[in-house]
Amino acid sequence: MAQNLLTAVLTTVALQDKLTGGGCVISIGSVGAECRGGSYGAAKTALAAWNASLSAGLAPEGITCNVISAGFVADTNFFQGGLTEERHRALAEEAHNKRPGTVDDIAQTAYFLASPGPATSPARPSTSTEAPSPRGSAGRMPSHVPHALTAAVAGAGTAGPRTSPGGARCPLP
Repeated sequence: MAQNLLTAVLTTVALQDKLTGGGCVISIGSVGAECRGGSYGAAKTALAAWNASLSAGLAPEGITCNVISAGFVADTNFFQGGLTEERHRALAEEAHNKRPGTVDDIAQTAYFLASPGPATSPARPSTSTEAPSPRGSAGRMPSHVPHALTAAVAGAGTAGPRTSPGGARCPLP
């Protein structure tokens, strides 16, 4: 809990007074919040719930809050070489695009969420990057946003119905 929840909460709370209108908070979650994951999954679930409350509190100030919930990312220390080739293939197969995510995928998604431009209306958590976005068309995220990731959006900080589609963005401060 300390590593996967408290660090994000305490850092954000410490910097909250420095956030200005148009700023954003991007937290790193995990699909472990949705399935299995033990204490790790519980911490990531709590992070998503806290982010929804944070979003509601910061929305009047024009600040957006998002959680990037990555699935299996092969080239990290998370599994520390403990995966068999068969398990690696099985985890990749669970992804919508049938490939493991990369650290670069996560960075590109964070860049997209923090890039300048109008924010969308608050959104419900999404389990797909197939949601409408200001840069996408036909209900798809832009091509530079990786489809191996889930952009779990817990409110975008602008007026609008909470049930609008996912894909929220936040402008740079």
